[in-house]
Amino acid sequence: MGNIMRYKEKFREYDLRPAVVRPLEVVVDGSFEDAFRKFKAMFQNEKVVSEIKKREFYEKPSEKKRRKKREALERKWFLELREKMIKNGEWEKRMKRKDQRRKEKLAKRHLTKDDYGL
Repeated sequence: MGNIMRYKEKFREYDLRPAVVRPLEVVVDGSFEDAFRKFKAMFQNEKVVSEIKKREFYEKPSEKKRRKKREALERKWFLELREKMIKNGEWEKRMKRKDQRRKEKLAKRHLTKDDYGL
């Protein structure tokens, strides 16, 4: 009986479920560069590349468990860090700087927020 179980565990099936993919459509209003930039942003937001990389190799259940635990600890650490920053007032300063940089970047390209769907 033990040999049969080892044989079955040795030949586990890979995750062969097809990835659910929605078509990405970009309307070309102006230049091709703008449309391509929008497409790249949409492609990144859909996390297509990360999904492909995730399914590229088989991940052992123990490795998956370890990775999930590590990701949970990272999320917890960042949450605690964010709460400390909110108490200190550093969070608002950082968000203002981030917003300012984004506005400068948009102004530099002469685009509005509507072009990016923000």
